[in-house]
Amino acid sequence: MTVLNTYHKQPNETKRYRIDYSLWLGADELLETSSIPVITALNSTDAISLVITVDGFTKGDTAIEYVASAGTDNVHYNVEFTVTTSKSQTVSYSTIFRLRDL
Repeated sequence: MTVLNTYHKQPNETKRYRIDYSLWLGADELLETSSIPVITALNSTDAISLVITVDGFTKGDTAIEYVASAGTDNVHYNVEFTVTTSKSQTVSYSTIFRLRDL
């Protein structure tokens, strides 16, 4: 699994992020579907409290937008995003969120 980015976020913050797939798509290739992100805690066995909401996906686009909110202080989360494309590719990438209450 390829990790695209590592973000630092406070538990009380709500932030918008974007993944642009255009560099990985072929000519005339667009996004078809986006699945529900899979969230795992990397350094904790507590219940998952990070919330990821995909709110900027349109079939035929080249990017997805999502909002990250909540989470537990000092927990690192892996968020896996999976999309399919108009040329039958299935592409999965991860983003790491490191939560720290400042």
